[in-house]
Amino acid sequence: MTFKENTQYTISLDWCDHIRTDDKSTRMVIRFKYTDGTYNTITSPDNSSIAEWTHQTLTSAAGKTISAITTTYGHGGVISIANFKVEEGVNEINYYYYDHLLKNYILTTNNIDDI
Repeated sequence: MTFKENTQYTISLDWCDHIRTDDKSTRMVIRFKYTDGTYNTITSPDNSSIAEWTHQTLTSAAGKTISAITTTYGHGGVISIANFKVEEGVNEINYYYYDHLLKNYILTTNNIDDI
């Protein structure tokens, strides 16, 4: 993926750090790496005692150019990720809402050619 210069992007995702039986942290970090060598990060929730899905977003810094999206990871364990999106701009678009409307349209018309 390539990024436009001096353009903000937003990452959105749902993730879950599954229940652990030891004291080690599974925490995962997703980060924007900028061309100046700095980072902007988001860290997975610490759900070591309860497996629970969390929705989070990360918006890149204004006036910086992204060179990559990178990750780091803690000790062993499992982190599940769903609905991972990278979008240009500072707002997350709720695709579920549009997907829901499309499904309702298909169910009510029963004609996919109308879409």
